[in-house]
Amino acid sequence: MIFMNIKIVQINLQKSKQSLEDFYSYLVHNPFTLGLVQEPYAYSGKIPKHRDFNIFGTQQGGRAVVIAPTHMPIFACNELSSKDYTVVIFKNGNLSQFLASIYLDINLNPIGTELVTICDFFRRNKSNAILGMDSNSHSPLWNSNTNQRGIILEEFIIQNDLTVLNKGKSPTFVSSRGESIIDITLVYGKSNHISSWHVMPNNCFLSDH
Repeated sequence: MIFMNIKIVQINLQKSKQSLEDFYSYLVHNPFTLGLVQEPYAYSGKIPKHRDFNIFGTQQGGRAVVIAPTHMPIFACNELSSKDYTVVIFKNGNLSQFLASIYLDINLNPIGTELVTICDFFRRNKSNAILGMDSNSHSPLWNSNTNQRGIILEEFIIQNDLTVLNKGKSPTFVSSRGESIIDITLVYGKSNHISSWHVMPNNCFLSDH
C-alpha cells in the first residue's frame, strides 16, 4: 500500500535469515519503502542490522518490528510497544501517522491487553493509524473462512471503528499445508490518503506469507 508517496510492505519473514537479507535488498532498491515485519530473523535475540535502515522494536525475542530507511522521519512509541506489538509515528510537517506491526500468537487470545491499550490510545488522541497484523485468524471480514479467533477479532475491529483494507481473495499465506488469508491491514481514522493495497503477486522473500 502507499501513503504520502511512501510504500508500506507487510511481511512475515518466518524467522529466516535469507528472507531478512532478501527484504533488506528489496528495501535498498525501493528507497521510499518501509516494512511492517512479523517474525524477523534474529541471532542471539538480536536482529541483524543494515546501515541504511532503522529497526524499531528489537526486544529480545520480539516478533513484530518496523524496518524503515534512516532518512524517514519515524520515531519509536516505546510506551505502546512490547514483544509482539511495535508502534511508531511518522511525522512530516503537519501529518502524523501511526504505524503498527503486530503478531497475534495463535496460542493466545487474539485480543490481548496490548492491542486494547493501543486502540484506546488512538481513539483518545483522534489518531490516524495503519496496523499491519499477522492475525492467525479467519473471518469473512477479510474474505476468509471463519474460526473462533476470527469471530473474536472481527467483533473487536467493529467495536473499535477499525477498517480492514484487505481486498480480493488472494491468499496471504501459502505453504504445503494449504493457503489462507491471515495477514490483514487495519486502519484507524482517515484512510483517504492510503491507496494501492494489494497482495504482492510474487513472493520475493522466500517466506510463505
